[in-house]
This record gives sequence, structure tokens and C-alpha cells, in this order.
Amino acid sequence: MKLILLLAITLFIYSWTVNGQNNTQWNTHLEGITIDDIADAGDYLWLISGLGTKVIKYDKNSGNVELYDYVDFNIQPDDWFTDVVCDNNGIPWVGTFVGAFKMTDDNTWILVHPEGAWAMTKSKDGVVWIAYQYETIRYEGNNIKVFDAGDYFSSLATDNVGDLWGARQGILFRGLSKYDGNSWNTYTPPYIVGYVTDLAIDANGMKWMSGGALISYDGTNWEEYYTPVETHINSIAIENKSIWCGTKDGLMRFSNSQWTVFDTANSELPSNVVNSIAIDDNGTKWIGTKNGLVAIYNLATANVSVASKDAGFEIHPNPATTYFNIAQNDALPKGSSLEIFTIEGKILKRQLITTENSRIGISDLTNGVYLLRIKSSQGTTVRKLVKN
Repeated sequence: MKLILLLAITLFIYSWTVNGQNNTQWNTHLEGITIDDIADAGDYLWLISGLGTKVIKYDKNSGNVELYDYVDFNIQPDDWFTDVVCDNNGIPWVGTFVGAFKMTDDNTWILVHPEGAWAMTKSKDGVVWIAYQYETIRYEGNNIKVFDAGDYFSSLATDNVGDLWGARQGILFRGLSKYDGNSWNTYTPPYIVGYVTDLAIDANGMKWMSGGALISYDGTNWEEYYTPVETHINSIAIENKSIWCGTKDGLMRFSNSQWTVFDTANSELPSNVVNSIAIDDNGTKWIGTKNGLVAIYNLATANVSVASKDAGFEIHPNPATTYFNIAQNDALPKGSSLEIFTIEGKILKRQLITTENSRIGISDLTNGVYLLRIKSSQGTTVRKLVKN
């Protein structure tokens, strides 16, 4: 059953003033519909929506929508859609709990492999890779090759030379595996990482992963970059030197050692829950949220601002030289913790706060600006600290 709908798109246009410039345009499409995943195909987007229950072909220019569900794929209602990718011909490939499907020339779906498809990606030369439970399959035209990965991949990406990278996932992240055309090699971080939800590789070969933090791997070093607001990163997309992060608390941009946060309070995001991001060849950012699809043009940005004092929480002295005190009108709950990290998001110090007025030593830090995060049962607060 295929439903062809013509939607009248209501465009919500928002201009955010930064340094006197009004040039950002936010257009909301498919308002009220949860967008789980996005694949760009030139004039069209292919979307997974409704918590994995629908596949949508969306015309960027006309707003035409073609809607597909489990009946079109000849699967059961609970055999949810997991991932979508488009090859260089704009043909969509869709993963489900029971197999991977490809659209044919007559707009029907054919099963290409009868096993749950957990992750998909496309290389620059149009090769489609699909990760199943314990094997990865390479599709290049009619040429199909099966590789025994020996583990479950939560996400896949290819680098500039065409090598495949996969995030190995068990109860915890097991490391990054690379297939270079001959063999698999696995690289593991020196610390425990939870679930990795997405993987992307920039033009310099840096591997970026999302989860409880933004993680990078350059082939030798692993780094963690914590967002200014404690959250979970659902998806990432790369634009030049910017890393765009879709989180459960808004859209975040990491660029030039700075974080920028967009949420429902300072932008036209229809929801703070951002599930997916795609950036097309025109530089338009397509953002899939819990409450609609957003297209962002000419995005102006401003660094997220953090205060050093509010009604119930104070840092003094600030600027500080060798120490600072934390004071709050009411005692911090038992088990409250403190984290100090760089503007880039790299964690430097963690410790518990044990008294109502705590003195924190910072003589080991170099002069500069830092972010201070306090976590308690009452929530999380981020403040700016200057050391001189």
C-alpha cells in the first residue's frame, strides 16, 4: 500500500541576530511527525519516521510525500525500519529487523538479504555497505561480497581511500574496526565507552563517534569532548571543520574549539530531541526531530553562553588563580560531583563535592577559560570559570 500525499508546507522562518546580522532561515516541514533517520538523494530525502514504522520519500522542492509502511515491504508491523542510505544513483536502501531492502525501477521493494540490518553506509564511489548481526556485506552493482566481521556493528562509515570502519558494540563499545580490503583490524580506547550511536569520518581521516560524549580517534589518540549541557548524542554529521550533533537536548555544533547550542528556547527547532542530521550538497542542514523535519539555511552561530553566578549558585573568586570556592544557598545534595573541562569539551578534573562551601584547587591548570559542570540529584548546571 503506497499513499501519495501532497502536503501544503507551512514554512516557519526564523532569523536569529548575531553581531547585527539577520540571515538564518529555519523552515519546518512535516510538522508533528517524528523523523528518525535521513538520507539525501539530491532533489529528494528518504526518511524513516514514526519510531521506525514508516519510510517517506520527500520532495524538497514541491513538498510531495510518498509514504511506505510494512505492507509495501511484505513484513510484519513490528519488523521496524532501522536505517536508510541512498547510493550514487539515488536508489534507497532500507534496513529492517528482518533484512535489507532496495527499491527497484518500478518503485517496489526487493529483499537483498534476509537478516536483520543494523547499520548502513555508502562510500564516495557508490559502494553500499550493510552490517548484519555477524557479517558485513559489500554491494557494488551486481557484485556482492560477504565479510565475516565476527561482531555487531552499531554504525558504519568509509574514509577517503574507501576503507570501511565500524563501531563494534556489545554491552559496551568494543572499539573501532577497519577493513582495508584484505583484513579487519580493531582499535580500542584506553577507557570504558558506553554505547556508540553514530560514526562519521572527516576529510582529514579523523573518526568521530557519538554517545555520552563526542569522541575522536586520529589513528593514535582517543579524545572525549563533553557538551556544555549534559546530554546524549544521537547522531553526528560533518561539514568542513564543524561537527554537528543531534542530541536529546537540542542541536549542537562543535567547531574551532567552541560549542554552539540551538534549542527550542533560542531557535525554531520544533523539538529539543534531535534524532538525525543530513547536510546536502548545497550546505542545507536537514534536521530530524521528534516533532518534524527542519531545513536550516545560512546558519548564523553564536557560542553557547554560560554564567558564573545565579540566584542559588556562586563561584568565587572568578577569575581565580590557585583555587575557587563553590557556594550555594542550600547545601548541595549528597553525591554531587564537579567536572572541569576545556572550552573544547575535554574533561580535565572530576571530584565529589562534600561540603556546602567547597574549595577546589586549580593550580595545576594553565591560564585560560574553562567550563565547570556540577551534577546532582537536582540536575546539571554549567558555569564559566576564568583562571589567571
